Amino acid sequence: PNRNADVVNIPNSIDQPFYLESLLVIDNVVGSNTSPILTSPPLDKACLGICFFHNPGAYDPDGDSLSYELVQSRGNFGSPIYCFFTPSGANINATNGDLIWTCPGANTINCEGQNVGGLGEYNMAILITEWRNGIKIGSVLRDMQIRVIGGCQNDPPVISARDTCIIAGESLVMNISASDPNLNTITLTSTGEPYLLPAGNNATFTQTGSFAGLAEGRFEW
Repeated sequence: PNRNADVVNIPNSIDQPFYLESLLVIDNVVGSNTSPILTSPPLDKACLGICFFHNPGAYDPDGDSLSYELVQSRGNFGSPIYCFFTPSGANINATNGDLIWTCPGANTINCEGQNVGGLGEYNMAILITEWRNGIKIGSVLRDMQIRVIGGCQNDPPVISARDTCIIAGESLVMNISASDPNLNTITLTSTGEPYLLPAGNNATFTQTGSFAGLAEGRFEW
């Protein structure tokens, strides 16, 4: 039940239970409700000192609005973990869920006056709240682990994909490309709600080409 040892921003992490929580409001006025679903895995890697991006890939099957905030990781019986801190430079977009950590591994003074940071494992907790007509009707707590590694002689690929509006019932075909400044081979994959819909209404994504420093794919819905 406990967390990994030596989590940088959780003192004595091996003695701290891992805790998650979901809130689902049952109310005749609100109507039926389903919790948000997160499609991105809660494990990721960051390079020391290089800006890091992550999105939980959350969607709501009922079409309710979602908001995002960084909160404290929790431990025994759901209590906030003593001396936990959100890493310096980490923020989340409240509307779209983009987690941006500007300088992974930057040194921080914790509540005990210790200078901590550098390489290793970090935990961040994201509270995803669902809203209907301005009323809070549920939430999901994600606690994710990010491993900060050093010696990264690499830059992330750049994805070219545009936001698109389309009339319901029409077909959408979009070509997506990614380029790599280090001319590495790229694999393009895609996740999200459109792929999880019933057969016949779901989307597909196919990688159509992969070359040194370039990959192309086709999204059809």
